[in-house]
Amino acid sequence: MENKRVGFSMFLYLFFSFSLLIIAIAILASFIAPIIFFVRNGVFDYRLETFVFACKAGAGAGIPLGIGVWVFAKIEEIRKRKLSDKDR
Repeated sequence: MENKRVGFSMFLYLFFSFSLLIIAIAILASFIAPIIFFVRNGVFDYRLETFVFACKAGAGAGIPLGIGVWVFAKIEEIRKRKLSDKDR
């Protein structure tokens, strides 16, 4: 199995996938509390402000996570390249 190069296309993939994943988790988490409240009290109170806040919080966590994973992958690629150059 050949390793993929850690380039700009992988950066974009990690950036968007982690951002969307964390945003989806934040929206789901912000949606669970009103559902539980609805089951117990019969009132569903989910506002647009809650959704917007969940999107902002998810983006605020997902964007640095995607960038950070790419940076660590790039560092690992450089480290492996240097080790393979020493072996030659």
